[in-house]
Amino acid sequence: MPLLLMLHYFLQLAFIFTIAASAVAAEHEVRPGQYVRDRDSGTLTIRSDGHNRLTFEIDSIGGNCHLCGVSGVISGVIGRSDSWATDGSDSKCEISFSADHSALVVHPITTEECRAYCGMRAGFDGTYRIPPTACTSVGRQKTRDSFLKLYRSRRYVQAIETLQELITQCETFMSWMEMDQVRNDLALAQYHK
Repeated sequence: MPLLLMLHYFLQLAFIFTIAASAVAAEHEVRPGQYVRDRDSGTLTIRSDGHNRLTFEIDSIGGNCHLCGVSGVISGVIGRSDSWATDGSDSKCEISFSADHSALVVHPITTEECRAYCGMRAGFDGTYRIPPTACTSVGRQKTRDSFLKLYRSRRYVQAIETLQELITQCETFMSWMEMDQVRNDLALAQYHK
């Protein structure tokens, strides 16, 4: 009888470890979605093509408005860029995608080859996150529209609270220009309060 209990105990333990391992693997899996790099300096779109393949598109902006644009296919955690030359030859740009919950850390593996996709002062490496609904560009615009209605109706306290909440929740997802605009609007509402 003790042997049977011990066997039952080990089977339960094995089941728990299997569930825990699959949960950890799911957390670190590259998933389809629309990701945004800190300060709204880039977007990463990952799609499933219907054949169990993931495709990616990265668009980013760097200093002096230099741009990056690269797309391709993800195999496991490695992305390979599409052909960029007009003669059909493939670049050897390989990109690492490291998943951590709702964020992806993107890093070029073949740095020199990946430079072909970027302007002089631009890069696409960094941490990309899936923004909450309120922090998407549409969500932020709705909040700013609500602020404007409150401001125009001279409800300054509510207008201030609206923008302060926007800053608290979404600062990571706003570009420096948008952040300056929001802070300027906040200052005007505070002045009139």
